[in-house]
Amino acid sequence: MTGWSIVRDLQERNAHIRFDNRVADATSRIQTRLSGYERVLTGALAHLLASDSVTREEWRRYVDTLQMDANHPELLGIGFTKRILPEDLAAHIADVRAEGFPTYRVWPEGSREEYTSIVYLEPLPGKNLRALGYDMFSHPVRRAAMSRARDTAKTILSGKVRLVQESGADSQAGVLLYMPYYHGHLDPGTVDARRVSLVGYVYAPFRMDDFIRTTLHAELEELDLIISDTDAAPQDALLFDSAAHHPAQAPAPRFRKTLTLPVYGRQWTIEAASRPPFEQAVASQEPLLVLLGGILVSGLTAVVFFMLAVNREKVDAIREANRELLAAIEDQRIATAELSSSRQRTQRILESITDAFFTLDRDWSFTYFNREAERLLQRERGALLGKSICVEFAGDAEGHLSDKFQKAFHENVSVAFEDFYPPLARWLEVHIYPSEEGLAVYFRDITERKRSEAEREKLYQEKSLLLESTGKGIYGVDLEGRCTFINSAAARMLGYSVAEILGQHMHTLTHSHYASSLIHEGEQPSAFREFHAEWPSHMDDDTFWRKDGTRLPVEFTSHPILEKGTTTGTVVIFSDITQRKDAELARREAEARIREQASLLDKARDAIIVRGTDHRIQFWNQGAERLYGWTSEEALGQSIKTLLYDDSRTFEEAMNLLLRDDEWRGELVQHRKNGTTLTTECHWTLVRNERGQPQSILTINTDITQRKMAEQEIHQLAFYDPLTQLPNRQLLLDRLRQAIKASSRTHSLGALLLIDLDHFKALNDMLGHDMGDQLLRQVAPRLIASVRENDTVARLGGDEFVVILASELGPTTEAPAQIRVVCERTLAAFDEPFHLDAYEHHATPSIGVALFGDRATTLDELLKQADLAMYQAKAAGRNTLRFFDASMQESVNVRMTLESDLRKGLKKGEFVLYYQPQVDGRGQVMGVEALVRWRHARRGLLVPSEFIPHAEETGLIYPLGRWILETACLQLSTWAARPETARLNVAINVSSRQFRHPDFVEQVFSTLDHTGANPQRLRLEFTEALLASNVEDVLAKMSRLQTRGVEFALDDFGTGSSSLYSLNRLPLGWLKIDRSFIRDALTDPRNATIVQTILVLAKSMGLSVMAEGVETSAQRNYLAERGCDAYQGYLFSHPLTFEQFEAFYLTRIIA
Repeated sequence: MTGWSIVRDLQERNAHIRFDNRVADATSRIQTRLSGYERVLTGALAHLLASDSVTREEWRRYVDTLQMDANHPELLGIGFTKRILPEDLAAHIADVRAEGFPTYRVWPEGSREEYTSIVYLEPLPGKNLRALGYDMFSHPVRRAAMSRARDTAKTILSGKVRLVQESGADSQAGVLLYMPYYHGHLDPGTVDARRVSLVGYVYAPFRMDDFIRTTLHAELEELDLIISDTDAAPQDALLFDSAAHHPAQAPAPRFRKTLTLPVYGRQWTIEAASRPPFEQAVASQEPLLVLLGGILVSGLTAVVFFMLAVNREKVDAIREANRELLAAIEDQRIATAELSSSRQRTQRILESITDAFFTLDRDWSFTYFNREAERLLQRERGALLGKSICVEFAGDAEGHLSDKFQKAFHENVSVAFEDFYPPLARWLEVHIYPSEEGLAVYFRDITERKRSEAEREKLYQEKSLLLESTGKGIYGVDLEGRCTFINSAAARMLGYSVAEILGQHMHTLTHSHYASSLIHEGEQPSAFREFHAEWPSHMDDDTFWRKDGTRLPVEFTSHPILEKGTTTGTVVIFSDITQRKDAELARREAEARIREQASLLDKARDAIIVRGTDHRIQFWNQGAERLYGWTSEEALGQSIKTLLYDDSRTFEEAMNLLLRDDEWRGELVQHRKNGTTLTTECHWTLVRNERGQPQSILTINTDITQRKMAEQEIHQLAFYDPLTQLPNRQLLLDRLRQAIKASSRTHSLGALLLIDLDHFKALNDMLGHDMGDQLLRQVAPRLIASVRENDTVARLGGDEFVVILASELGPTTEAPAQIRVVCERTLAAFDEPFHLDAYEHHATPSIGVALFGDRATTLDELLKQADLAMYQAKAAGRNTLRFFDASMQESVNVRMTLESDLRKGLKKGEFVLYYQPQVDGRGQVMGVEALVRWRHARRGLLVPSEFIPHAEETGLIYPLGRWILETACLQLSTWAARPETARLNVAINVSSRQFRHPDFVEQVFSTLDHTGANPQRLRLEFTEALLASNVEDVLAKMSRLQTRGVEFALDDFGTGSSSLYSLNRLPLGWLKIDRSFIRDALTDPRNATIVQTILVLAKSMGLSVMAEGVETSAQRNYLAERGCDAYQGYLFSHPLTFEQFEAFYLTRIIA
């Protein structure tokens, strides 16, 4: 039984060890897998940092290269989330939608100090598409991890979350690994700098069940694991529990272990328990065999004892001896087995290592000797084991080697040293470790390393000797230009010590005293170019600066430093050439004086040429060589007429003037040797002999080609439109002024055509300004082709062109007919479509014609008349023309008066709001529509149709609209303070132009804030005209207003052309049926069908419907039967003043 107990205990200890190893392996695999995730994120971050802008497609291709399905199938993807400030949110949404995600939004909605929207997440298709636009900063657990990653510049793991990709019953605990991405940095250094520089995060989301089961697939066969987040709240702590899937009646595990695992900023607790497969694997029959053996031996012993019963004392002695013998045998067996197993493992390790190893007992005898020790010491282990080192290596046991072994043995300390071993003629690195059994000695052959070190030292000494033995300065730089070595001569010439120079940037050091501390702007000095260009060598002169600020002229040679064929730096050898430079300077100054005195002409910048009367060249200076390309040798003796001129006519004209006046100045076009032409300003002087006869001609030519080109360019920019190359407004006005004067002088008739392209703004909005520019460029040649040769076609600006017809129009009675012919030809020029890239576009013009010459007319008057006529053409349906007449001016005067009155009325407070009740299906007043009226000082009370269109046209709709909004909100706030009126809503009409104002949303918010009005009681009504263009801007503004509770209604529905797609995207609450459909709904089947369709459409879209212009009970009943929700019209009340409405409303309440 004792043997059985010993074996059982030993087996139990081994099982515990195996269990602990299994758990340790599992935790190691978890850490390794998470480290792999970090490496993936590091690569993604490097991909972002390597480019100013990574597109979505580039991100997708990069993630594809990671082969996620094969390498990390448990990862849901690799993502990039971008930090967005509130002021950049709208632009960000628009940019992503432009990439092909029309419904993209940053969610959840709400105002926050900053957002972190998921912009890229690959692979995107499937569940990951749900995550696009999600603001992870809106979630506290995610925000905590992201903030910590941002402030520490480290990779941080989040706590437990529900991933946005999850859906259905198979959801799992999720976690996310975040790595911060800073602008231009891996780490800006401080917390404040990190917060300012943050661009976003690269991150990896994964599900814990998938993560653990992929990582620990084999381990989970033998272990049950429970993983919890120690840093999380108790209800959110559990991350993984493998036992949850096992039967409830499973037996209790034999082995358990709990440990803490730090993972990227969090602490995980791992509780491990053994499973039956593991327990069966560690079970052994050895204890049972020992038990059975013990029983058998005991039985045999009993028989012996029975047979010897006659002598009890002998039997007792035999029994005791037998027991001691069995125990000793069993102890010896166990110890031997354990020792044998341990020795086998240790021996395998020691035989596989590359170091030599042997052990000594406390008697200095060898107890182990591995194969590498045999090889190095050239002794067989069989001949050494059990032998004393002092005997076998007697010669080495003396001296300092013996001291090292004695020190380790007697002082019980580890000793390491390197020494030369004479018997082998080898250098050895030795490590001696003491233990209770004796000494363990590791050693290796380092002879080659020592030889390399000696060679390097020798080379260093030789190089140092060489560097110091020359009188020249020598230094080396790395690829960044920093000094890696320098000799004392170089340091002395520069005025520094060697220590001051090593590690410094040599370009900065030797050129720091130039003006602005810069030299060779935009390039490295010549001494440092070699390692960039990989030239074999370079020689040049340069100027260095000493430490004291004085110049050091040098001559240097430089060579690239190559290591394995790769340039790693440059070595520069330089000499002080101050004396040589001084001598050269003196020589150059002397030569310069000689040259200056000898030939001022030859140094002139201009081309100076002397030719005979036969035009053959006698003198040709360096300026001429530079200007024309022919050397003096090539030009001398040549005829200047044939050498420089193609147009002999202009040359002869200049010569005739020269012979007449002895001097000529002018401009001529000449050509160079390379065939190019140039324009020169020429000064010719005729030189006569003492008899007064022409002898030679002195020519001074100055190149003015660039000046002429600049003048031409300036003229083009000043007077011509750069897009169409037509005369611009400035040149147009000049020509029109001349045409008016000429017409007045000759008493003839002229005409001004103002041509405006119809619907040009819509083209720009739909297809972009590039398409608009293409159309303008194509219109210009058609206009030129449609008018006469002497007529002027100009671009006035935008999409407006002007044609001046000012000559050959014939008598005054016939001129209008001719003008009409030209106009009709111009209209016909637009019949053919225009081709704008892949688009075929049909454009039409509206033409306004103003005549001049029959009466005194100013430029401004003429342009205004043509403008009025053009607007008449547009009012007549476009694609037509109209002549100006006096009635147009009268209409303008009326509009101008109305505009003036509007401005005065706004200042004097002449506007007032009337309120028309809106009732629900029960006939109860639910609110009012605020309708503006104008108490005009002369014309009385005006309804909106008499002044709102003009307010829209002049821009006065902005202040008027603000007044209406302000007054309505004040009234809403007043009613909210009284219980009987607190539930009333107020609806106001908003024009398209007012709604599109950039500050409209802020105006509404500001008005609501300072009036105290309840935004949920405010309804903004607008017509379908608002949806004609830029629906995205409309949607963005409505969405912002809706966040405050403001409601919207689409007014006059059915009269416009809005699309169902646009309507379905807008956050509308109401549709209002136009009164024109209600009026005839009972008598006109078509209107009845329209009303019915609108009601069905509204219900299908979840919208309420209000009918306008309900004047009879029959109309109301008809609408009610078909599901109309609310009504407005004379049946219930006319628009009322504030006082009238309150009386009306209170009467209805009492009734």
